[in-house]
Order: sequence, then C-alpha cells, then structure tokens
Amino acid sequence: MLVFPLLVFLMGISLYLMPTWQTANFVSGLANTQFSSPDLWHSLWLAVPVMVFSFSHAPIISSFASTQKSLYGDKAERRCARIMRYSYVLICVTVLFFVFSCVLSLSHADMQQAKDQNITVLTTLANKFSNPLIAYLGPVMAILAMSKSYLGTSLGVTEGATSLIDGLTRAVGKPLSSRITHRLSAVLLFLLTWAATVWNPSALHIIETISGPLIAVILFILPMYAVRAVPAMHRYRAPSNVFVLVMGLIALSALIYGLV
Repeated sequence: MLVFPLLVFLMGISLYLMPTWQTANFVSGLANTQFSSPDLWHSLWLAVPVMVFSFSHAPIISSFASTQKSLYGDKAERRCARIMRYSYVLICVTVLFFVFSCVLSLSHADMQQAKDQNITVLTTLANKFSNPLIAYLGPVMAILAMSKSYLGTSLGVTEGATSLIDGLTRAVGKPLSSRITHRLSAVLLFLLTWAATVWNPSALHIIETISGPLIAVILFILPMYAVRAVPAMHRYRAPSNVFVLVMGLIALSALIYGLV
C-alpha cells in the first residue's frame, strides 16, 4: 500500500511540470555533445550501475515468492511472472516519465547543485519553483519512498544476515537459537543503518562504485552462470542471457574501476 500513493504523487508531479518543460535542455545538450569524447562514454558507463540499482527489487523477491507459493502452490510461478510483468510496466512508465519530466524542467546547473548538496530532486523542485504543495508534500513523499525501499531491503538483508550468522555459529560448533539469531540480525541492521545515516555519503557515488556493481553480480552474472551450470535451470536458457551477462559485466567493471 505504500507504493500506490507514491506512484500517484510521481505522476501528479510529472504532469504538473509539463508546462515548464524546456526542450532546449536536450537540444543544447545534444548539440554540444562530442560523441568521440571519453568523458561521454565514461558517464554512460557509470550510468549502468545506477540503472541496475534503480530498478532492483531483489531483496523483496524471496518473501514475495514464498507468499505466492503458499497461496497458489504449483501455479505460483505463473502467477509471479504475471504480477512482475505488470509491475515492471507500471514502474518503468511511471519512473521514466518522472525522470524525463524532471530533466526537461531542471537545468544542468540545478542538477549539479542537487548532486553537490546530496539532496533529492523533490527538494530541488520545491526550491526552484517555490511551490508550497511540493515543499510540504515533497518531504512526505521522500520519507514514504525511503520507507518503502528500506522495508523492502531490510527484509532481504535481515534474511541474509540471519543465514550468515546461523552458518557461522554452526561452523564453530556453537549454534544459536532462531530467536537470538534474528535479534542479532536486527541489531546488525540497526547499526549499519545508523552508521550510514551519520556518515551521510554521496548516494550516487555509493551506487556507482559499490551497490550497483554488487547487485549486478548477484542478479545478472550469478544467475546466468546458474542457468548454464545447474540442470534444473536449463529451461531458462535463452538468447537474452547473453545481453544480461554483458550488462552485468559492464556494471561490474565500474566496481573494478573504482577500486583501481
């Protein structure tokens, strides 16, 4: 239920910004673009991890699949595929429309200022257009979006941390009860979240160099290896596997570049 108010708000903001669209933002940018410039290809290269991260919803997949399996049994796979297909279309249309609306409404200087100040685009829109509605609803929607992302991510992180702690304690011969393991996972998640909040790093820098590439390894590269190596997954072989693998390697190369 957190998603639908956010989608309605994003569509409303996108439509509200339409009278302020400036096609010159695109025209002048294309006119001044030098396709032989290394900076252009470097920017496009680093944009791949950002795209991977932006559309990733991997942490919630495990809980989603378990719920559908308990409800629909053998029909769960087909049910999941249909739900995800509609979700992809809805998310892509809404998010991309919002992105293009913002790009057409904000200048390059506005975007650079938002990046330097590490603030959201909603805050930038509120400051630029002095609209009280955006000024009041923007923070609410930002908190709603962060809450949605946090809840979805925390489920996967908690599940992974629980399995990791359980495996480590069993490896040393001192297994813990399920209750204690879940509590330790919650404490670990709280400490990591608190540390990230205090540190307040550049979100784009973290996505470009760490989060995006790591997600690409988990979602793009490892599944393609499994499709080839695991007999039970051979039925998922398709020509599109090559495209997925290539994009995963491109995103991973950004992590290697950041380390070097």
